[in-house]
Amino acid sequence: RTLITNHLPSPADDDILNAEQLAKKNDLDGAINLIRDSLLNNPDYLDLKIKLAQYQVEKSEFNDALTTLDSLPVNAAMSPEVKRIRARIQIGIRTPDNTCEEVLINISDITSDNLPSAINLARMLVQSDESVERGLDLLIKIIHLDKNNVITEEARSLMIQVFEVLGTDDHRVSFYRRKLAGSLN
Repeated sequence: RTLITNHLPSPADDDILNAEQLAKKNDLDGAINLIRDSLLNNPDYLDLKIKLAQYQVEKSEFNDALTTLDSLPVNAAMSPEVKRIRARIQIGIRTPDNTCEEVLINISDITSDNLPSAINLARMLVQSDESVERGLDLLIKIIHLDKNNVITEEARSLMIQVFEVLGTDDHRVSFYRRKLAGSLN
């Protein structure tokens, strides 16, 4: 019975579609409220919880997203989609709010003296799909500068989190994994 129920459309699926439309119109508050209202009627519907966490991450509500993901059963928490959301949360949590001055750093101006600012800039860049490659290139440059630095380990760790967010089917993952391996040698 559970198997059949899992494959039947749920009224909550319409709420998910409507929330996606709101999110596309940059109304994340509306999307989050719609999903939360739907969860009141469908508290165990995993797709609603996962979608809520995604919108919370997009709105930089990282602690709320963690709370939402922590309410998932263990088997759902291990899914690739949930792992990607968790990786985005970890990247977002570690990105300082005061990155405005770091944006002014040109990638070619990175030196061992400004690695902390460079890592903050990279964290900001990898959060957007439009600039993720610039962020990954910056992380590779950081690793090249000093292979035995705490910041370098942080850069490597951030790259692995970005790979998790992008997913194994993204062509950039294999490309940057090769660059990472080459820079660590």
